[in-house]
Amino acid sequence: MIVPFTVVIPEAEQDKALHRKIIDKELAGIFLWVLNGLKRLLSNKDFTECQVAAAALKQYQTESDSVQMFLDEKGYQQSHSESKLLKELYSEYKSFCYEDGYRACSNRTFADRLRNKQFTIYKNEDRYVYIKNSNSNDAPY
Repeated sequence: MIVPFTVVIPEAEQDKALHRKIIDKELAGIFLWVLNGLKRLLSNKDFTECQVAAAALKQYQTESDSVQMFLDEKGYQQSHSESKLLKELYSEYKSFCYEDGYRACSNRTFADRLRNKQFTIYKNEDRYVYIKNSNSNDAPY
């Protein structure tokens, strides 16, 4: 779970002694708040769903997955009729990684990630991926 902290308190409004004030005056209340949160967590067996945290996690996962970034940037989607040679797609992916400064994964990992994203890979002398480019109006591959 990623909890983004997006609020920045301007320097002039920052209270550098806030932690001391909280400990001196509100520690018991905060402790009860924490215990109530723990009870809820144990009862639900999971953290409460939060759209901001879910969006931050999705962004992190996308930014950590060069294959997903490649698919998104190039506009590739699953297809049931159009296909492309896996080695051509992988070569295009490696160029994308090189140009954008990402570390490319191996050909095997690339294929595994495509499968995990529900792309179908089939063999017909060479390996092909059922994939289409939604950014262009070109004829099928």
